[in-house]
Amino acid sequence: MKLLLDFLPILIFFGVYKTTGDLITATAVLIPVTIVQV
Repeated sequence: MKLLLDFLPILIFFGVYKTTGDLITATAVLIPVTIVQV
């Protein structure tokens, strides 16, 4: 379970990137998710 939580920001990043195709949006989503995770 811990491993899944560690990879969650990366999975969300790639999910957003694949759906939007925009790297800026994917990064903008990645930053808050990483902050919440820490």
